[in-house]
Formats: sequence, structure tokens, C-alpha cells
Amino acid sequence: MNKCLECGKDIPEGDFCDNKCLNEHKQIGGSHYKKKSIQPWHIINEYNLDFYLGNALKYLLRDKDDKIEDLEKAVHYLQYRITMLKEEPRQPVLCEGMKGHTLKAGDIK
Repeated sequence: MNKCLECGKDIPEGDFCDNKCLNEHKQIGGSHYKKKSIQPWHIINEYNLDFYLGNALKYLLRDKDDKIEDLEKAVHYLQYRITMLKEEPRQPVLCEGMKGHTLKAGDIK
């Protein structure tokens, strides 16, 4: 039996709290965050991290077998964010095939 970190309710092993704090305990695929008392999104929200820094943090905090791959993924997101910061005012960094293309809401699915 586990306790809900938000409401204190007893939760059967492998189950989730059915209160409003359901998403606090739900993990889809694996258990590399579930075993910890704080989720990456708590830190991301507290520090108001953007997408790239949040993903880098997520990969740094993962508890998986292939640590080198996770570190490389974190570095990849950090390098992309650094590139963005060096560019003119917050323009997205586009690959060669996207140059001259203006993103619209319908482009992202």
C-alpha cells in the first residue's frame, strides 16, 4: 500500500489515487520517475522552465539503464536552447528544409 502524496489516501500498489491529484501519480510507460517523491514537472513548474530546459531536466533525472543516452539527450536539448538564445529575439531554429517556412497552428499535430 502506498500513500497519495497530495491527499494522504492509501493507494494499492500499482494503482492511482482517484482524487483530483490523480495525475501526480500516473506514469505512462516505465517507472523511472514513479519511485521518487517529487516528479520532474514539480521542478519544471516551480522554476518556470521552458520546453527545452524541462526536457533536459527530465532526462537528467531519469533512472534508467542507459544513462549515457539520457545524458546525450539532455545535452542535445541544452545545445538547442543555447543556439536559440544566441539567435535574434527568440526565433525558432529551423533545419534547412524549413527555412522560409512560417509555422501555423495547423502545422503541428
